[in-house]
Amino acid sequence: SMRSFIPLHLTAFKRAPELLKWMKRVTKGMGMQYLKPSGWFENYHGFGNFVWAPPPAAGEVVVEQLAKSRWKRPEGLHLIVLPRLM
Repeated sequence: SMRSFIPLHLTAFKRAPELLKWMKRVTKGMGMQYLKPSGWFENYHGFGNFVWAPPPAAGEVVVEQLAKSRWKRPEGLHLIVLPRLM
C-alpha cells in the first residue's frame, strides 16, 4: 500500500532534527514554549508563546486546541510547524 511510505506519524522535528535547532535559534528571546503531545491539552492554556509541532495524523486535534487557545488568550503567539508529506 502507498500509505506505508507516507510518514503520518512523524513530526517535522523528528523528520529534520536540524529544524528544531534552527527554530530555537530564530525564536531566541521570545519565550517560546515547545509543546509536546502531552501538553496539547493543558500547557497551552496559560499566557505565553507556543510552538506546536504535531505529526500530520494529529493535525485536526491541534487545530481544535489552537482555536480554543486563540479564543481564550488572543495575545499569545502560536507557531505551527508541520512536515511536508511529499
